[in-house]
Amino acid sequence: GRLMATVNIEAEYARMQARCRELFGDLRELPTFGRTQWRGYFTRVFDAYTQLWKFQQTHRAALEASGGLTRAHVGEIASKIGQLYYHFYLRTADPAHLRQSRSFYSVIHERRYFELPEPTRADIDRSIRYLARYSVVCILLGDLRPVFRDILPAMERVLTCPAAGEAAEWRALPEELRGFATTLRELAVAAAPPPSLAPVAESERKRQKISPLRIVEAVVVGATSSQLHFSEVTLDMLLAVQAVPEGVSGPHRYLLFRPRRSELLVVIAAACKELAEGAWMLTLSGDRLPSAESRLVLNTGRSSETEICLADLAPFLVRPALLVLDAPGAAGFMRDSVEGCLALLSGTQDADSRSRRGGTLTLFLTDPVAGMAALMRTVVPVRAAAAAALDRFSAAVLPALQTEGPAVPWLADPCAAALVLNFLLCVLACRRLGGSPDSVPTSVPALSDGLYAAADAPFMALASDLGLRAG
Repeated sequence: GRLMATVNIEAEYARMQARCRELFGDLRELPTFGRTQWRGYFTRVFDAYTQLWKFQQTHRAALEASGGLTRAHVGEIASKIGQLYYHFYLRTADPAHLRQSRSFYSVIHERRYFELPEPTRADIDRSIRYLARYSVVCILLGDLRPVFRDILPAMERVLTCPAAGEAAEWRALPEELRGFATTLRELAVAAAPPPSLAPVAESERKRQKISPLRIVEAVVVGATSSQLHFSEVTLDMLLAVQAVPEGVSGPHRYLLFRPRRSELLVVIAAACKELAEGAWMLTLSGDRLPSAESRLVLNTGRSSETEICLADLAPFLVRPALLVLDAPGAAGFMRDSVEGCLALLSGTQDADSRSRRGGTLTLFLTDPVAGMAALMRTVVPVRAAAAAALDRFSAAVLPALQTEGPAVPWLADPCAAALVLNFLLCVLACRRLGGSPDSVPTSVPALSDGLYAAADAPFMALASDLGLRAG
């Protein structure tokens, strides 16, 4: 009787495993965009893995005794559930899913499920892939402690195993991760809660009969060829994610790494389709096409799929849009105003020559204090004092900002309002803290000279409060 029960448990476990693998494999066929198309199938996969996880917990003794379950098998189940939560996050922008993903990955590390006395090449590949995924989740959560404390040492241990001699493609991974994480730690980025400018701007919107706008969908594209990146996340993509906070009032986000033009346009189309009302946002960090100033490079291929121009976006600009283009050719890409669209464009030359460390505009839009410190090659000021100084700057420029035509519709959205305010700081910093004329960002439509003049004295006071010397 006991033997028969064990046989039945093994058979059921094998059946559940096969079903889970089949369902997980089919996930690759699902679109990575849209909010609803994938949800039903995704839920079935998640339920199947949850049942498998509970089944092995309930019958672990019998499965281990028969050899049908090893510690590595348990780790594989936990890793797949971590991946599922991560993909839930990519499609919903809900950080709770990211935290759940981290919890499963951390269990694998804490219980050493993948640590074997004599790992094979397949074991090494599995361990490194898991550690890379764990790293990305921690980086997106802004938690670098596990990266330095746990993940990097684990990667290096795995790659010292005899079988790792065949895994040449993994050799550079620890240094790539260390370089990326170290740069993040040095930048000391801390995106502050955006100021609420909506009440201040409401009277002006009513006077001008301007409808308020709220960003509902955000497409984040990392397309630079030389910038620091880890896995499929560039430094600018990570900063842009932090600049567009998630949550109940935050927009739904799509993350694209060096996409083809058709891939980008399909995602933008899906984002716009989701807009019952409100606006969409594109933040793109890329390179200029030397032979055509009106085009930006998306990837390093050789077909027309590698480039994008404003005409490609025209069908989607019938909806209100906020464009953030951090690329040397941004000004050539967007020359003329489009009704309902505000474009924030980087200068033709980045103010910080260390381009591998990310674009100046993107850094400022995420954290203007870190942006000013990077521009001046100094340490980030004490955060509490910096926050108070920024609040004083915001209060001083609000009277001028709330009458600024191109900006007024966006001030109802805390996320968009913070981007506009931080853009203003970026322009003033590039002018006052030593940037060349070519490094100064621009906007289309242009913000008025009167606004910059009104913000100049408050900016100099801010620089002084932060211990930065303005010229």
